[in-house]
Amino acid sequence: MRLMKYSFHVNRIPGKELVTADTLSRAPIRKPPTKVDKRLTEDLSLYVANIFESLPASERKLEEIRLHQQDDGVCRKLSEFCTEGWPDRTKLNTTLLAYWQREVISHCKEVF
Repeated sequence: MRLMKYSFHVNRIPGKELVTADTLSRAPIRKPPTKVDKRLTEDLSLYVANIFESLPASERKLEEIRLHQQDDGVCRKLSEFCTEGWPDRTKLNTTLLAYWQREVISHCKEVF
């Protein structure tokens, strides 16, 4: 939220060129959250709640969307991959392959 006031220009750099950063991102330091971390989590939760309150969809419509996503094979698989981990790229069918590169870049553990 603190960074929302800035405008970013994002450049994609292949992982093979980010050896140190890639290594560190795969082995984060596990430490207890600080007061700042807790405050940021609270602020983020309030922000997300505010977005949901201002959505132009009713709770009924959101539930309908959830049900359709559960019925959709691609959405169901994406949800599974984001919560349980992504398989090797060679094991994905062409429909899901389009999402693989995005997963590698964003590490979408909490999307669904």
